[in-house]
Amino acid sequence: MQRRVGEGRTIPLSIAATAPFAALTPPAAVLPPVPTLVVGSAGTFLGVVLYNVTQVCFRQRLCPRPLLGRMNASARLVVWGTMPIDAFAGDCSGRGSVWSRRSGSRSPARASRCCPYWRPAPPAPHR
Repeated sequence: MQRRVGEGRTIPLSIAATAPFAALTPPAAVLPPVPTLVVGSAGTFLGVVLYNVTQVCFRQRLCPRPLLGRMNASARLVVWGTMPIDAFAGDCSGRGSVWSRRSGSRSPARASRCCPYWRPAPPAPHR
């Protein structure tokens, strides 16, 4: 996929392609559950793997070696650090349904848009 659309476009496209599959979990209560969950889980799994491999390679290629640990820690904080906040907000709202938990999972994507690694980097100097 990276060869077709480019590495920079693969990251947001993998998130957008994964969302419909993740949204198949709640309808499994009214649709036939096994095929709905199998398709939803397989699509989500493939999209998450594509996203993780692409963005980790992207970060490791762009970041200087001495800063890789800090970059990894910062990215994990932005992505994983919002989950307890989402869980607390969902608990306080009193909406314990799958839909409210699923909608809270978009917060890491919202937070990551503010990070500088989404902004275009200046061109590398020629040596």
